[in-house]
Amino acid sequence: CAITALGNFDYKSGSQMILWDLKMVIEFPAGTSMLIPSGYCQHGNTAVVGGCRYSFTQYSAGGLFWYRDDQMRTRTSMSDEEGKRQKREAKDKVLEGLKLYSTLDEIFGSVVN
Repeated sequence: CAITALGNFDYKSGSQMILWDLKMVIEFPAGTSMLIPSGYCQHGNTAVVGGCRYSFTQYSAGGLFWYRDDQMRTRTSMSDEEGKRQKREAKDKVLEGLKLYSTLDEIFGSVVN
């Protein structure tokens, strides 16, 4: 998901982004955008106090990418062997995609250095 926070609010007292699986709370001021692999990372926001917050959220359904990767065929139209192979390949693609995200050490290491 690509999420952009909009509105007029005090981001220090509310509207923080919560990444539940990572046990992180991140300040999320208006005008800020965040990219989250939402299929693998549950997220939410804290309440806004004394202001108004809007979100602009963009996402793509995973099934669309599967359909493209499967040569424009549904998984149900494949043989059992083909379906198993496609599932293995899809899992490998997810793991490769997750490696593209920065780690906390990479982020904070660049700030310290």
